[in-house]
Amino acid sequence: MLRRVYGVDDKTLRWESYPQEKLLDVLQSGNADAVVLLDHFFFRGEVAPGIRCLYTDGEAWKKLHGFDEIIKHMVAAREDLLRKHPGIKDTLLKAFRESFAYSEAHLEEVGDAFIERYGGDKEALLASARYPRIEFTFTEKEQRVAEAEMELLVEVGQIPRKAPLSTLFAM
Repeated sequence: MLRRVYGVDDKTLRWESYPQEKLLDVLQSGNADAVVLLDHFFFRGEVAPGIRCLYTDGEAWKKLHGFDEIIKHMVAAREDLLRKHPGIKDTLLKAFRESFAYSEAHLEEVGDAFIERYGGDKEALLASARYPRIEFTFTEKEQRVAEAEMELLVEVGQIPRKAPLSTLFAM
């Protein structure tokens, strides 16, 4: 969260930390000049009076790397399970597809059950659930996107080195 700095050297930025669910309130109250809204909290920022989106992560990613999409979710399985049962990948993906299809067809019902169990804001939850669509693909373009994301993670020190995608994904 950025606090009251205008046209100054970025070394003078003052960063403060708040829980994600409080950031929009902090921004609207004037206690911050800019915030990063993640996950379903972006939905509230898009419709909040007096708030304007500067850019989305997708727009920033496109400017940085030229791709119009970013990989933000992944379906994962244990390597030992995949080795022990080579055909299970397709079985698991079929089950996930059916689960997502059921959820999309019964979004109100699923949303009610989630809110009853965990609480929260149903409207924001449903907005988040509608995006992004999970396609269960790993196309050549998506592989290039994954490689660019890996390069970024190496550059910012989140991972030590780039690895071949074939060692990371059941392709």
